[in-house]
Amino acid sequence: ELFDSVDLYVGARVNNSPTKNQSGFLSGISYHFNDRVTVKSTVRSYKAETAEGIREEDSSLAAEVSSRVKITENLDLHATLDYQDWQQGFEVGLGFRF
Repeated sequence: ELFDSVDLYVGARVNNSPTKNQSGFLSGISYHFNDRVTVKSTVRSYKAETAEGIREEDSSLAAEVSSRVKITENLDLHATLDYQDWQQGFEVGLGFRF
């Protein structure tokens, strides 16, 4: 069933400091095709405000899509596509659980 395979999550971050206020938002979805294959996507935003106001370099938006394939009980293959305002990246890795 679809709802047994989907996880939705939302998060918020707030920090009120006398010198710098920070806030952020996180949202994502994870889908389990079966017990071996999982795909996740996440969107994050961040903003920092000082007494002088919000500067452009103090705020950012990032998105990530990742997948994980379970090869054996202790071995995973994963790939991640990551985008941020200032950087893009692609990562492929092999993970071992013990």
